[in-house]
Amino acid sequence: MNYARLDKYGNASQNLDDHLNGVADNIDYGLFTGINFSHFDSSMIREQVAYMGYYHDLGKYTDYFQDYLLHGKDSPYSDHAHISAVYLYQNLRHKLKIKDYKEINNVLAFLLYTCVGQHHGNLNMSKYCRKDYFIDAMEKLQVQADNLLGKTQEIFQESSIAKYTDIAFFKECCGIKTCLLEFKLYLMHRYIISRLKSDEWYFLLIYLFSLLIDSDKIDSAGAVKKLINPLPVNAVDKYINNKDKGQKSINHKRKAARREVKEKLQSLSEEDIKNNKFFTLTAPTGLGKTLLSMECALELQQRIHELEGHIPRIITAIPFINIIEQSNMVYREMLGEKVNIIVHHRLADYGKQVAAPENIPLDRTLLEVEAWEGEVILTTFVQLFHSILSGRNRALKKLNKLAGSIIILDEVQAIPEEYLPLLGATLIKIAEYYGIRFILMTATQPRLLQAGYKLLNEELDAQMDIELLPGHRCYFDNLARTEFIPMLENTIENDEFVELVLDKWNYSGSVLIVVNTIKRSIDIFNSLKNRVKKVLPENHIGYLSTNIIPLKRKAVIQAAKEILKPKEMNGKIYPSKAPYIMVSTQTIEAGVDLDFDMAFRDLAPLESLVQSAGRVNRENLKEKHRPVYLVKFKNDSSNVYKLSDINVTGEFLTGYERIKEHEYQARIDTYYENRLNRPLPDKSKKIWGEGIIQLDFDIIDEFELIKNTGDITDVFVEIDDYASKLADAYEEMVLNKDVLDISKLRGIIEDKYLIDVAEHELSYQERKVLLKIIQAKMNNYVISIRHSRLSKNIPPKFSDRNGVLSNMLFVPKLQVQDYYDQKTGFKDESGGAYIF
Repeated sequence: MNYARLDKYGNASQNLDDHLNGVADNIDYGLFTGINFSHFDSSMIREQVAYMGYYHDLGKYTDYFQDYLLHGKDSPYSDHAHISAVYLYQNLRHKLKIKDYKEINNVLAFLLYTCVGQHHGNLNMSKYCRKDYFIDAMEKLQVQADNLLGKTQEIFQESSIAKYTDIAFFKECCGIKTCLLEFKLYLMHRYIISRLKSDEWYFLLIYLFSLLIDSDKIDSAGAVKKLINPLPVNAVDKYINNKDKGQKSINHKRKAARREVKEKLQSLSEEDIKNNKFFTLTAPTGLGKTLLSMECALELQQRIHELEGHIPRIITAIPFINIIEQSNMVYREMLGEKVNIIVHHRLADYGKQVAAPENIPLDRTLLEVEAWEGEVILTTFVQLFHSILSGRNRALKKLNKLAGSIIILDEVQAIPEEYLPLLGATLIKIAEYYGIRFILMTATQPRLLQAGYKLLNEELDAQMDIELLPGHRCYFDNLARTEFIPMLENTIENDEFVELVLDKWNYSGSVLIVVNTIKRSIDIFNSLKNRVKKVLPENHIGYLSTNIIPLKRKAVIQAAKEILKPKEMNGKIYPSKAPYIMVSTQTIEAGVDLDFDMAFRDLAPLESLVQSAGRVNRENLKEKHRPVYLVKFKNDSSNVYKLSDINVTGEFLTGYERIKEHEYQARIDTYYENRLNRPLPDKSKKIWGEGIIQLDFDIIDEFELIKNTGDITDVFVEIDDYASKLADAYEEMVLNKDVLDISKLRGIIEDKYLIDVAEHELSYQERKVLLKIIQAKMNNYVISIRHSRLSKNIPPKFSDRNGVLSNMLFVPKLQVQDYYDQKTGFKDESGGAYIF
């Protein structure tokens, strides 16, 4: 008997033929019938990917692999991916009657060969365009093929391979040289990117690769692909009615907006639903866009199910991690516990998702989270876009789940300008190829699709999107919550700015101050704290930036909410009049739901100014036209933002004493039109033209939605006893001991099932899950610091704690005062504290 894998105790646990059939079945089930590529329809692809699924591990039949698996006997011939790919390719050539490498069917065969050949690693096409690579590989492949030839009778007796080929042709496949050299397989990559130049090949390749590696991992974990069940289309209605029970709603605009959106959705014809892939939801803050977008998604899901026969998965992507948990709570309360909601981002607490009452193995539950095996997915822009623009195995694993889905993109204006054309073009193409519907949601539509068409050098599609709130202009035109007051004639210094704040604020109500650098924010916070300490309670001046640990950020925001929350008297709602100051960097713009009386904002791009203004008079309970003062500190804005954005913003603001809120939208529209007319950003052009079109994954991997992550070091701040326990638990897991000290995990791993698992010998995947749970909790105590800021005040290495290796630095509990201020965070001695 030949086996595919061992269990965690080292015992043979899965028959190889069962695994090959299982992967083929998973692929058949997971392939979306609505994929649409110009040369290959879904039925053509379905027939061929079944071969990919079955043949992907055919090389495991060699004695070399079986000896390695069962007896640990290593050999240069024990790997199996490339020989499996060669047999797959020869069978596809035979089946598709391909006579010449230039035939279009051969492109599909080559892409499938590539997927199998690289399914245990990352996609990289560079070696496949070199003849010497194939020559070097031939000797090794021939040894493996000869071994398979000698086992032909055994393979056919114990497997179902006869469904795919006969013994005679299986023996013919032993001719490795014929496959690799005589059929010129080494020319295929070059031929595709020169003669058949098209973005289609990239999006087809990554979809096929994702389908294979996802199906492979699911079968190896003993899991199954889950059904997507239709969600209740009236879930939002029920949620709102339950929330409003016994109360009078004060937001009539939200009711009007929901009514208008419903009417628009119900007016959509079958052709509108079938032919349109993009829907926009343009609405100002305060209209409840989270609920509006889900209402749209549920209605579209029902209509698509009726018209096309499949049930779309709903995926919500948000640029900012700090508002995902808030959306998750709303989704769970609205949709119920039976709906499988996956929350996936860098800081996600896996412990809340993998603890299973039915004792599902941990490797399966982790896999389901990372592979997006859910009905509703809540994730970040980073997770979404890095799953599309990547050659990395782990990132691409979930890409196939996008096909046929409904994707809500919240706050699309947060996409950096340098990537706007690239991501616009990417969305246009995956909507076309994968049958995805998008809901683009923002108060300021940044011309994402127009930028994408410009990069594609294609004419704008007049019907490229449908606005779901067609009367959105009236909601903007009637806004009178805030006004910009530009004070930009001269740059301002800290002392002068503090005087300005105290003069305009005069200790009455709440004030938000947003500046562009951490250093500036700390200096201003300390100056104001010293000036107001005799008048203002200490807890009535807050500081917020990425310089403080996330746990502290949450506490600052929660304390501010308590002080700023409206008061109810005699059945009426009144805004808080408590004096309060918040000094912040751009962190406050990232979906923080606070409502101030006034604001001061250092000069930034126009969309950022509008985001800051959205934290003033947010609930429209205060007097009209609350002031947002715009100032300019010397050099700060140009050091953080693109100079062109700052200059254009300055032009829009110069010469005006006041700009009312109802005027913001027209200025934003003009601002985006101006930006659209600039030359295409080099990064977008390079990644699209040299990466996607040329299938160059090294260039594609240059895509980096969050800038300069390689210039950042994580610092763990051991600020309290719980942080110490987390560090102890982390060390226990990283040491890879056979038997864990459970006492170090208790109180960190809350779920009894997970503790029970930890008391036994752990597999690699189980250890990985427990480590992820601990790391997610540790992230509440981690700040990410630029290397330039660490140069003059470097904390110890984490390994100095107990010798456990880690890439982190750490601030020991007894030295917190040396490196970390309880109010303002990491102590920077370099003077170069720019926000990231």
